[in-house]
Amino acid sequence: MGNRVFVYICILGAAIGFAVSQFVDNRYSGLCQRGVRTTGVVTEMQLSNHNRVRCRYVVDGKAYTILDNVELPNPDAADLYPGAPVTLYYDRTAPISAVIGDPKPAYDNEAGSIAMAGIFIPVFIMIAFRSWISGLGSLDAEREQSFRWSFKKRKG
Repeated sequence: MGNRVFVYICILGAAIGFAVSQFVDNRYSGLCQRGVRTTGVVTEMQLSNHNRVRCRYVVDGKAYTILDNVELPNPDAADLYPGAPVTLYYDRTAPISAVIGDPKPAYDNEAGSIAMAGIFIPVFIMIAFRSWISGLGSLDAEREQSFRWSFKKRKG
């Protein structure tokens, strides 16, 4: 049974990793391939929210906003201010999809994180599952011991 459970957990971890990779791949890969560089304007600073910045940009006369982390070639988020210009990339087929800064380093960073999650999530689940099963076994032994003790007490 142990090997079968391990295989199921590995399949679950691979499925989770695949699902997350599809989200990241769809966002950053599309921007890496079809991204158009433009300039946006900072409208709001949210430094306490993971150094996020809200920007406004215009594509074909239509205004869009984005709340995202600031990536290179822009200055650090702490050095920006409302009204400051920033470089961003939007997807020419879906201008609402954009990132503040170059999407290539973000894509590389996310790919590494997904690989690590695909390795460690199944291992963590397996350890937790084995601990849970071990705990159930000791609980059954305690119940059995308690039952025997109470049965002897009633008999004697």
